[in-house]
Amino acid sequence: MNPIRSLSTSLFPWPSLARGDKNFLADWIAEDTVQQRLAFCLASIFIGGGCYGAAIGAWHSLEMAAYVAIKLPLIIVVTFGLNGLINGMIATLVGADLSLRQTWLSILSAFSIFSLVLLSLSPVTLYFTLNLPGPDAPPPAAAKAHQLLLIGHVIVLGLSGIAAMQRLWRLLISKTERPFFLIALWIFSNGFVGAQIAYLFRPIFGTPGLKIAFLRPDAFDGNFYESLLWAMEHCLK
Repeated sequence: MNPIRSLSTSLFPWPSLARGDKNFLADWIAEDTVQQRLAFCLASIFIGGGCYGAAIGAWHSLEMAAYVAIKLPLIIVVTFGLNGLINGMIATLVGADLSLRQTWLSILSAFSIFSLVLLSLSPVTLYFTLNLPGPDAPPPAAAKAHQLLLIGHVIVLGLSGIAAMQRLWRLLISKTERPFFLIALWIFSNGFVGAQIAYLFRPIFGTPGLKIAFLRPDAFDGNFYESLLWAMEHCLK
């Protein structure tokens, strides 16, 4: 490999990581490089997730944008931490040739790609967010905008997560005979846990008529899926 290109890849590995290059990923999850990879992945998560979070929260106010810029990366990190053992168990059950540490690095890499996808979508997200009726609009319009934000961003986040996890495909086909099954289980597991963690960290958009807060005092009341079904039901009326 060209020395300049090699140095560029080692310092700025985002393109190779996002492409899901098999050889790059195999080296990327090597167990003797854990600390370097961890630092890089966390930086990617906080930059990408922070920018997208700010774009979401800007619908309500600059204060909410700052809150969500902090909370969205934390949601990703907490999801990774809580779901790490489950992901490892899934890999073992599927018969993947991955150690627990390699599994964690694989998932963390996928979360990094996910955050980079969100970073790329942040300008467009901000544009549409600021062109919706704001929380100070008449109640019907504000409520409808809030519901559209919830449904729309659930779709965007879900598709971004699937795209990010799919980048591991080339690596996993050499590690297990059932890569599709493994990726599908990882997507379901991380999506299920992540959605509920995001619900606990609400408000994400800021509900019209309610004061701005970093966390809700009733965080453990209800669940994400009830909230999503409620938004879909009222959005269609």
